[in-house]
Amino acid sequence: MKGLKVWTLLSVLMLAAAGCGSDNDDDDDNNSGGGGGGEQTPTTGQEIVLTSKMTFTTDADNGFETEGDDFDVDFNGSLRLPQQLDVKEGNSGVGWARLEVGDRKFCYRGNASDGDTADGSAYTLENEAFSNDIPCSELGNDSPDPVLSVDPDKDIEFEIETPGCSLGGGACEDTTVEARIDVLESDA
Repeated sequence: MKGLKVWTLLSVLMLAAAGCGSDNDDDDDNNSGGGGGGEQTPTTGQEIVLTSKMTFTTDADNGFETEGDDFDVDFNGSLRLPQQLDVKEGNSGVGWARLEVGDRKFCYRGNASDGDTADGSAYTLENEAFSNDIPCSELGNDSPDPVLSVDPDKDIEFEIETPGCSLGGGACEDTTVEARIDVLESDA
């Protein structure tokens, strides 16, 4: 009987110790963390989740500051970029957001630029700029292929490029946007 109690106590301690190393409260096991270090190599079927924030401030010369996110690609594979970026807070307005993968720049336009939709709830993939140095507001390929190959030389950067003020000079709001990139194939 004493041996059974010791075995039960040891089993409980081992289970408790196994759970102590995990500080992930997220129930979604398909996410691979965004930038900022600590990211894990995603496997096929997972997502890379990146977040960008824009804050309006009188401290900046142009009236706003952006905080982007990045992901250091450390695998060979293929990705599918989202057709739409969801606004988590604020308003996309008529602004632009960009996802750069290596030397390719994909531009997303705030959906308040569409006469039928003025809510600013998302950014929609509109074009691929011909150069990373060209602003999204300038013409690019208007039908980009959102599926692309990656290798360890092609890091991903995500940032809101221009403010998301509403149509007709409406409110300019601090904005947070999320990009969820599907990992179609990974050698990880």
